Amino acid sequence: DLQGILQAAQTNDIEADVEPMTVAAHSPIMDAYREEFTKQFGSDVSLTRRAPGFSSVSAGLHPEGPLTPDYWWNAIREPVMMQQTFEAMMASGVSIFVEIGGRSSFGPILRDAGRACSCEIHVIPSMSVDSSVQTGMDAAFQELNRIFAVAASR
Repeated sequence: DLQGILQAAQTNDIEADVEPMTVAAHSPIMDAYREEFTKQFGSDVSLTRRAPGFSSVSAGLHPEGPLTPDYWWNAIREPVMMQQTFEAMMASGVSIFVEIGGRSSFGPILRDAGRACSCEIHVIPSMSVDSSVQTGMDAAFQELNRIFAVAASR
């Protein structure tokens, strides 16, 4: 049962939460939508990654180049490997993460990954569901000030 899993995670100092979902993304249920998705996305959409970036599907560095409908389909359909992706990013030297969105989903995963690799991690949430944009920006600026203070003390 879900509550038992959450309780076991908390007992073991693992941050866990239930994410409200209305669609079964990253599962075989999505396969029925592939043709429609790639057709709607179309080849006329020209998105190009101008620098290498990390992919949460491969948990590694994705080269610069076109982001095709197949690339985006895989991002929707394949399992997301956030923990492994964050660990790869930290291993490459990334230590500051800005999470843009209405709910801080990745902060706990980032902190766990940072502890696992003994990395100093800074997570800057842009806002939360329960706060205004101003409150979110205030929190982001507080974290940035803390990062600058740590950097200045070195």
